[in-house]
Amino acid sequence: MEDRSSTRFDLLNEENYFTWKYRMEMHLIRKDLWGIVSGTEPLWDKRARLAATEIILHVSDSQLPLTRKTMDPVRMWQILKEYHESSG
Repeated sequence: MEDRSSTRFDLLNEENYFTWKYRMEMHLIRKDLWGIVSGTEPLWDKRARLAATEIILHVSDSQLPLTRKTMDPVRMWQILKEYHESSG
């Protein structure tokens, strides 16, 4: 059985983007989904949906409007990155 406690971390909110980003990258690497999100691996429908789902499940309610714009995990990651890295 997988140890799920080691994959728990704070949901993305207005104050924790850089910490969340690092932990989320590691989480996606562990699930073998980072290549999809980073754009270095071709999008396969099932894996793309899995990656998008992992991102959505790790953002707070206040961040959901940003993720609702797309189900493409590459674009979703870029939207979150642009929003948080441009707001300082």
